[in-house]
Amino acid sequence: MIRFEAVSKRFSDRLVLGGLDLEVREGELLVLIGASGCGKTTTLRLVNRLIEPTSGRVLVQGRPASAVTAVELRRTIGMVFQRFALFPHLSVADNVGIVPRLLGWDAQRTRARVDELLALVALPAEEYRDRAPAMLSGGQQQRVGLARALAARPRIMLLDEPFGALDPASRDRLQAEYRKLHDALGLTTILVTHDMTEALLLADRIAVMVHGRIAQVGTPGEVFNSPASPVVAEHLDAPRRQLSRLAALGGRGNDP
Repeated sequence: MIRFEAVSKRFSDRLVLGGLDLEVREGELLVLIGASGCGKTTTLRLVNRLIEPTSGRVLVQGRPASAVTAVELRRTIGMVFQRFALFPHLSVADNVGIVPRLLGWDAQRTRARVDELLALVALPAEEYRDRAPAMLSGGQQQRVGLARALAARPRIMLLDEPFGALDPASRDRLQAEYRKLHDALGLTTILVTHDMTEALLLADRIAVMVHGRIAQVGTPGEVFNSPASPVVAEHLDAPRRQLSRLAALGGRGNDP
């Protein structure tokens, strides 16, 4: 579905990606994880041509991304950012319906799609369609952002730290709901995060990035149980500590 072939990206004199080779399979939820500055967001933005590679090529649905205009490419791809990125002067319905309107859909078709999507992300249209973004919680705003990204029925979704700004309860709930949507709609998703626990819980496969290169690609079980290097193992320190502490708490609960 998406393939990076010997992709490098340089900003001025700084090499951000160096010879990236990676395939994202159709229907897969692939998580890119790594420290800040490792190149994961740069990799994500190459897919919909928000930036262009310095060398190599990116293929989307079997053809080079550069073979079509950036506008045409982006119409087939949904993107969700960490900071919601809703238009504050537009209602919820207008935020969700902006892409269908740009595509020339008529008002009736757009309204039906907006109502369908709001129901899909558990924001009933009769209650939420006329609200301003400022009237919503952070979790609700992110649901609207997700609905907007799905509006034109994309096959590919790009998620850049989409849950990082949410409180823990909202984050956990929206993670689980997105995984269900991904499976139900047959999406292909690339998700960027720095949270290994999130990656382990959501991914079909995890690609660990270090200094602009792929250090390991594998299923959550493969990465957790057999880290390919000490650097990859460091990313697992936090979830291992959390698991150990939870086990210890459970043991205390059983003490006489």
